[in-house]
Amino acid sequence: MKKRLYGVLILTLMTLIFILISPAAMAQPQGKIVSNTLELTIQVKPTLEALEIGELAEVSSAGLYDNFVVSLDKGECGDEIVVGKIAVLDGNADDLELSYLLVEGDNGHWMPIGMDGCWFGYPDGEALNNLADQTEFKIAWKESAGGTYKFAVSFFTGDGGGTFNQEMASCTFEVNVVQGDPVFLTHAFGGDAQSGNGDLTGDPISTTANAGDEIAYTVEANLANGVRHVDNLLYIIEFEKDGIAVGDFEIVDISGFCEGEIEDVNDTFVVDGNRLKGYLGPDTGFKFGENSSIPLPVRTTFTIRFTTAGEYLINIFAIQVGAAS
Repeated sequence: MKKRLYGVLILTLMTLIFILISPAAMAQPQGKIVSNTLELTIQVKPTLEALEIGELAEVSSAGLYDNFVVSLDKGECGDEIVVGKIAVLDGNADDLELSYLLVEGDNGHWMPIGMDGCWFGYPDGEALNNLADQTEFKIAWKESAGGTYKFAVSFFTGDGGGTFNQEMASCTFEVNVVQGDPVFLTHAFGGDAQSGNGDLTGDPISTTANAGDEIAYTVEANLANGVRHVDNLLYIIEFEKDGIAVGDFEIVDISGFCEGEIEDVNDTFVVDGNRLKGYLGPDTGFKFGENSSIPLPVRTTFTIRFTTAGEYLINIFAIQVGAAS
């Protein structure tokens, strides 16, 4: 009986508390307006989900160019009209040239970015939905470059009057530029299995052979001076001899290459005075180093047959296709 009474009392008490508190919490004060009414409008726009930098060489070399991409996760911002901006926050902007790949239909061409304004994209803006998820950029480092450079990439939307001053997303990145060649080559006579690390050298080497002989020759390539990767690398091969002509030699085997690919390399050689000049790899070059499918160091063995007697001077070196010489 007491338990039942206690239960009724507790229920009654809770009901009273609810009745006393609820009106104070829910009711709005009423009265006559005795002042002017202030009014303001706030438009809350969606934001870009993510803005990221990819494929960037965080350590590069003076004289190189580096390609990198800016990735956009547009989220709910697809209808926003935007322009982009890239700015040099730290470092001398005169040490570099910036450009971006403007893709129109199936075609693309590099557009320079003036360092005075650093804007990229269409001057009147473009809807995000019309932009690719990734935009490719290029930094060309001048020979004067050196030290650490800090950049900011941002996208801005406008106020409707042609002024783009509302930042939607931004990210920063740094590149350390060093002096010195980014790639170091070594070589040795013999095949890959015969050429141990102790045999490989960057110094000149020589040997003798008889006409008709085949010589195995190994080249190893690696990055140098802390550089992370080189875009569009290509190996150049030069054979020099007095009165040289096509057919004086033939590359009969290249490790890792099929017969058709070896023939393609032989077909690249052209006469230039007393030299035959050719190259190894696609004529646009390939990515060498970080983010590449080829592990470092890269060791390649050539088997060369010499059909004509004479003294041959062979030079092999790497270039970055399209870089200023």
